[in-house]
Amino acid sequence: MARGYLSLITKNLIIAVAIAILFFYFCREKCEDFLDCNASCTRVDFKGGKCYPPLYQFCCCET
Repeated sequence: MARGYLSLITKNLIIAVAIAILFFYFCREKCEDFLDCNASCTRVDFKGGKCYPPLYQFCCCET
């Protein structure tokens, strides 16, 4: 029974992180396509950027 609650909490946490990133960040192409995600974002007039969990797949720029 505890495993079921833990699984539900984990799933909800991942969804909450994804929603927060969508509202406060503009995610661009894959991180592997950029040598420096932060520099790439600041070049196009964002505050900065980095690759965010859970998968660290996309370069997300802070608005």
